[in-house]
Amino acid sequence: MASFDFIECSIKAFRYVGQNFQALLPLSLIAIAIKILCTMAIFSFSMEQNFLRQGLVYIPGYLLEGWVIATLTVRAMMSEESKDYAFIPNENYNLKNAVLSAALLYVLIKITLAVLIGLPFAMSPEAMQASTPLDTQDQSSGAAFFMVVVAGAMLIWAFKLLWVYIPPALGLSIEVFLKKAKGFKSSFYMLGLWLMCSVPINIALLLVRGVIASPFEFIEGEPTPLAFKLVFSLFSVSFDYALSLIVSIGMAYGIISIFRDGTKKVSIW
Repeated sequence: MASFDFIECSIKAFRYVGQNFQALLPLSLIAIAIKILCTMAIFSFSMEQNFLRQGLVYIPGYLLEGWVIATLTVRAMMSEESKDYAFIPNENYNLKNAVLSAALLYVLIKITLAVLIGLPFAMSPEAMQASTPLDTQDQSSGAAFFMVVVAGAMLIWAFKLLWVYIPPALGLSIEVFLKKAKGFKSSFYMLGLWLMCSVPINIALLLVRGVIASPFEFIEGEPTPLAFKLVFSLFSVSFDYALSLIVSIGMAYGIISIFRDGTKKVSIW
């Protein structure tokens, strides 16, 4: 089963973004600006708790974000000098078509996630009650535990599907990628890469939240100040974009490694 050095891939992604920050900034600012406008529209129409409608409002932002991330990811791979991760496009590779395909898949993935997250919240209390067994005592705790384990295993396996927009951006086949990355091992490696990238960024976002919250007065039992939610959401959008870009570049390194041999070991093992 496929494996790659997710620690090295995540470090390379952070290093590339850090070293090329100024070159990445113009396109990134455009993508962030469109998502900020979408976020302001969500607040204007009081859709903070409606994840399904949020997904629809964010479609323009997702499309531009997907195009920018795919474009910058391809640039990162083309500038790679290491033979282990060098991107060598085939003779039929078309950059515009590849990036557009990746962007459309990116939107599809984001909308699917919005539906999966928002559907439970969109169900009426009556529907929720109808879908819940009346006599919960008849349910076996063992069966419930088994269902949780099965659901968790399915989510871990499906984690690789969140990154199927990357192979088309590189002119690689999604079908071949899924065959090479079949099983759970590749999903664990991808999950490890995502954690390596997301943990430091989320810690930084928490620190920023604390700084932003300091001028506001929070009273227990009262709603969070709208000004705070708006300001924090703007930073949240920026950090979310940064995470998506860094993880996409890291995953691209990993996917190229999988297509090369798929047996590269992790640095610390």
